[in-house]
Amino acid sequence: MQTLPVANALKRMWPEARLTWIIGAQGQELFAAVKGIEFIVFDKLAGVSSYVNLRRRMKGRNFDWLLHMQPTFRANLLAPLIPARHKLGYDRKRSREGQTLVTGFRLAPNPRKHAQENFLDFARHLGAFPIEDDWQLPILPQALETVQALLSVIVNKNYVIIHPAASDASRNWLPQRYAELACYFQSKGLNVILTGGNNLLEQAVVQNIINYSPDCINFRGKLGLQELLALIRGAKLLVAPDTGPVHMADILGTPVIGLYAVSNPYSTGPWHQIGNVVNCYPEALVSLDRRSMEHVVFGSRVRSPGAMGLIGMEAVKEKVDQLLFTP
Repeated sequence: MQTLPVANALKRMWPEARLTWIIGAQGQELFAAVKGIEFIVFDKLAGVSSYVNLRRRMKGRNFDWLLHMQPTFRANLLAPLIPARHKLGYDRKRSREGQTLVTGFRLAPNPRKHAQENFLDFARHLGAFPIEDDWQLPILPQALETVQALLSVIVNKNYVIIHPAASDASRNWLPQRYAELACYFQSKGLNVILTGGNNLLEQAVVQNIINYSPDCINFRGKLGLQELLALIRGAKLLVAPDTGPVHMADILGTPVIGLYAVSNPYSTGPWHQIGNVVNCYPEALVSLDRRSMEHVVFGSRVRSPGAMGLIGMEAVKEKVDQLLFTP
């Protein structure tokens, strides 16, 4: 999602340029309403056949630039299959897993930067400087209609969203505290909608919250990514740990409170709304990992369990009050 402003900036600067984006299936769904970009889906679960298919799709093509923005082992295997005159990757400090072996051009060093800044450096290198409009993310009309139908049963359309589960369980806040927060929202006259996927972890987390706060509205498993975008766009607020919907809310302009203790929000938090984050990452580094901010690689994660338990209810309520209930 954080690569979208790069693509939009390039389209704005050179409207005649043809952009091709190699993307995962979830990313294609997320950007289903984006126009002017050719999306080629790479199915990472398909094994060797996915590389064979990509090589076949690239036959006869010739690109001016490959912007190699994901320095992962899998992406580094893809780079040689893409015929481009210039292959641009990160500088040595930011590149990983052999990226410098498959790119001939490197970005200028830019240490200790947010992930969003890392991506924006690619646009800047080519002379495209993103503006606020480049963060626009369109939503399919049918997704908006689906969400309107789901919300039709709610008398009071003022709602907040709690998206409680990340893919990594260590990043999840305690269900009891989510439930207490839900009760606080309800005491202020707001509906609370719970969202999430169908995997066992998210099922368990959402059910635990409902056990403590049964008046929550459960939309878990009912929304695709486009529908989730539509729901977030109409929300008063989203509360979530370090996971994708935080960035969805940020790009849509919906207020978001990110809960961070395992990861550094200044590396992976909501780029436009860092001030709304509840940040216990420095405390977790010191009290659990016995490390300090000055002595860890920027973006390092807290290794010890229990970090999210450091996030207290009062700190979250304070952020809620600032965003929703302060004149």
